[in-house]
Amino acid sequence: MKKFVGREQGFTLIEIIISIALLSVVSVIVLRLFVLSYTINEDAKISDGANTLIVNQLETMKTYNHLDTFLNAYNWLDVTPNKIQGQLFYDDTFSPIDKESRFTLHWSMVKNASISGLYHISTHIIDTTTNETLTAYTTQHYFKHKE
Repeated sequence: MKKFVGREQGFTLIEIIISIALLSVVSVIVLRLFVLSYTINEDAKISDGANTLIVNQLETMKTYNHLDTFLNAYNWLDVTPNKIQGQLFYDDTFSPIDKESRFTLHWSMVKNASISGLYHISTHIIDTTTNETLTAYTTQHYFKHKE
């Protein structure tokens, strides 16, 4: 008579290999989600910084009542009777600097032909590493004539 030995308690080698393979697949998926969320977070941080910077810059421009004081306060690329253009440079943390760096804020002011003293102000920030426009805003501002 043969004796049958009962199955001992535990997992077989195949069960362990399959469970490790499944755990590895799930781990890879979770780690990729962490990397993706970090990338999205960094992009959102840059976008938020660019939006804050450009709105602050527009509000600062709009604090000037007279065009002459405004013109004395900024560096200009081009000034014509109907259009004024300028640019400002910022580093990776959106701190202003004197030379071209990662972010450049371009802006232009175009004189309204029908209303004296009214200018259309357009601004946009470019990431110079990708040459991508991060954000753009437009507004209008009235500059009083000095008396």
